[in-house]
Amino acid sequence: MNSLPRILKRCSRVALLATMLLGSATVAVADQPDPRNIQVHPSEAPPQPRAENAGKRSGYVWIEGHYDWRNGAWEWLPGHWERDRRDHRYRQGRWEKKGDHYVWVPGEWMQILPYPTQPPPAPVAEDVRPRNGFVWVPGRYEWRDGEYVWVEGRFENQRRGFVFMPGRWELQGGRYVWIEGSWQNAPEERPVEPPRPRDPISEPPPPRDERVQARRGYEWVSGRYDWRNDQWEWIPGHWERARFGKRYRQGRWNRQDNRYVWMPGDWEDVPQFPTQPPPAPIAEDVRARPGFVWAPGHYEWRNGEYVWVEGRFERQRRGFRFTPGRWELQGNRYVWIDGSWQAAPAEPDFEPPPPREERVRARRGFVWVPGRYEWSDGEYVWIGGQWERERPGRRYRHGRWMKQDRRFVWTPGDWEEAPQHPTQPPPAPVAEDVRPRRGFVWMPGRYEWRNGEYVWESGRWERQRRGSIFTPGRWELQGGRYVWIEGSWQDAPAEPIAEPPPPREERVKPRRGYVWVPGRYQWSQGEYVWVSGHWERERRSERYRPGRWERVGDRYRWEEGHWEPAPQQ
Repeated sequence: MNSLPRILKRCSRVALLATMLLGSATVAVADQPDPRNIQVHPSEAPPQPRAENAGKRSGYVWIEGHYDWRNGAWEWLPGHWERDRRDHRYRQGRWEKKGDHYVWVPGEWMQILPYPTQPPPAPVAEDVRPRNGFVWVPGRYEWRDGEYVWVEGRFENQRRGFVFMPGRWELQGGRYVWIEGSWQNAPEERPVEPPRPRDPISEPPPPRDERVQARRGYEWVSGRYDWRNDQWEWIPGHWERARFGKRYRQGRWNRQDNRYVWMPGDWEDVPQFPTQPPPAPIAEDVRARPGFVWAPGHYEWRNGEYVWVEGRFERQRRGFRFTPGRWELQGNRYVWIDGSWQAAPAEPDFEPPPPREERVRARRGFVWVPGRYEWSDGEYVWIGGQWERERPGRRYRHGRWMKQDRRFVWTPGDWEEAPQHPTQPPPAPVAEDVRPRRGFVWMPGRYEWRNGEYVWESGRWERQRRGSIFTPGRWELQGGRYVWIEGSWQDAPAEPIAEPPPPREERVKPRRGYVWVPGRYQWSQGEYVWVSGHWERERRSERYRPGRWERVGDRYRWEEGHWEPAPQQ
């Protein structure tokens, strides 16, 4: 009977602990970011592009930087240079609004054709006031360097009995040809018939914004304004099932004479092959996978438009290498050439990648042989560097890839006999931060010639020798080679040949009845030694003249200070 309350008490504790654990787990799950909340496409326009002062580079085209939408935020991608392509021009990428979001249209290389295969854009509106005695020749698009360029209109003198017929672009044999405008005999004047009531004479309003998402296997027929009961009435768009080998051309209102006529949309045959190059490939962030080869993504031609197909991994084939597919211009159309596996050549026909950075510390008595790329089974494989023991009188010459005809051949590194003496001067000495040390002389560091190269040896202290000075060594050119002249101790001269250092600063307060004799540098045992100043009692009718160093010939001599009669006032 007494055990029942204990059992109930334990059960309540277990239930309380389970509730706490469940609550913490719920909070932990709630704290996890929901990937569904990350917006796939931006709904607002990107920020203004950053200013990039790229300058000019011969043979290259600057690809402008742009903002990219990544993980629900705008991220700036800097611009870069691409090698110019012959008979091509680069069209920069851009953000376009489609429905309620923005879509990035990648830049692309476009072939510069001598003639256009696509119709020109809609003419630019020109606000022109009539001018008596003149006829306005409207502006038009010209074909220059593979693109349409707008040329503004102009006035021409009116010709009596003639009317000016504006030029036009005409499709002739798969390409558009410009038919120049001309003056023609004016037709006899006839009364203009009033427009029929069923055709509008006013321009339709701009179409409404219809936000629809892509629907697989269907084509969206855009809504339009229709003329009904002498007024414009909106007709919403609708879906139509896609037709294989065809694409839908939207209807449009065309102006004929002084009225507007509706041209219904219709299905037209799509070309079997593209006549324009594909857009620039989409960047794919792919990490290397041992034993596999990445077949990059590419554009396919489907129902009259380019559709991107993502890349994939393929298992590596020993002794073979994968050549990616490509679009190739054949005649006046582009044809896709599939990628294929080809037997790997015994020697590579393209340059190896830049060597990897290897950070190693110097190791006394050893030489570092850097890593390199080795050609194996049709691809470059990285081989790490290694240490090799030094060989007296020899130096290691590193291996290198060399181009021979159309191949790259590896020349292995080897040990070669090092020259006994250098023929080039040593590098600039390494700066050594050394503080003076009383009773010692600093022997500065120098470059030594070891195994065919200069090696830096740090300086050292040596004890001062009484009555001697140390002359540092030097490299000297003798008969086309450099020879090291060792430093040596020499007897110190009785008088210095070098100018003394600037005197030290001595801060003293005036002292009544005394004169301050400043400190000086004194020549002792081949070096300048500082002697501090001192006070001397004033002398009546005399003044103290401080001593000084004076140059006599190639030596410096000290003239002692002395008392001299003061000038009478």
